[in-house]
Amino acid sequence: MRAAGIAGVEKIVVVTNRDHFFKTACAFEELGLEGISCTYILEPEGRDTAAAVAVAALHVRDMHGVDAVILVLPADHLIRDIEMYNQAVNQAVSMAREGQLVTFGIQPTYAETGYGYIESSGSKVIRFVEKPDMETAASYCASGRHLWNSGMFCVTCFTLLELLQEHANDILSSCELTLAASPQSLVPNGFQIMLDHSSFSLVPKASFDIAVVEKAANIGVIACDIGWSDIGSWNAIAGLTAPDVNGNRIDGQAVMIESENCFVRSNGRTIGMVGVKDLIVVDTGDAILIADAGQTQLVKRIS
Repeated sequence: MRAAGIAGVEKIVVVTNRDHFFKTACAFEELGLEGISCTYILEPEGRDTAAAVAVAALHVRDMHGVDAVILVLPADHLIRDIEMYNQAVNQAVSMAREGQLVTFGIQPTYAETGYGYIESSGSKVIRFVEKPDMETAASYCASGRHLWNSGMFCVTCFTLLELLQEHANDILSSCELTLAASPQSLVPNGFQIMLDHSSFSLVPKASFDIAVVEKAANIGVIACDIGWSDIGSWNAIAGLTAPDVNGNRIDGQAVMIESENCFVRSNGRTIGMVGVKDLIVVDTGDAILIADAGQTQLVKRIS
């Protein structure tokens, strides 16, 4: 939805699971978009981000041509400074039209082990670094050469398809076969593409970062301070709530006694915390999560 606020955006392509279609479409309808159409590409199952980017790029090629500029934006990110974000996007579009794959690097404000990093020199990417340990993350934060890898990209359709063909042709070819077998239909303000399950299930799983980005030669980075947060982790979500004098962040009803640096989210019930620190506690009504604040990356193991 962030794309809807960028000047010059005419089309939005959403790649999501079939189960999320109605909620997603309703959310866009509530925005009251004028002059912007949406295509919803609906996955029967997740095949990771390389497949999602590939099917979107192929659709853009078929509908708008290879000269179209594409912004690749994860859904679970928050951007607070829209003006600075728009400036960064305009700069990225100019670089993309010169044939570069452009990534957005975020100035780190603390040592974070849950993010990947970009080592850079000006607008040039030196290398990508996977999620580091705390000591390494602290050194990156202090170096002045490292940025958080936001996972957002800007690139022309032509360059993107070239990169996919060079580095992930098996994924691109499989996605092309899938689209050819997938029915399309009109929906309010756009299209719906229901990806063929039997074809899509054969698409190799790989992340776009690993399959393409880290192998690309002509890649640039824009260092930006846009109030970015990856709200795909509980630590990031906690950071959206102001702390009290003891560093506790409370969203809902909680009683805190001799407790420090905890995040509590309660959906109705009151949660009591006594003599603890550095915990994440989330009560959704259906389930309760209790986690060490330094181990929230392991939450994905809960099924």
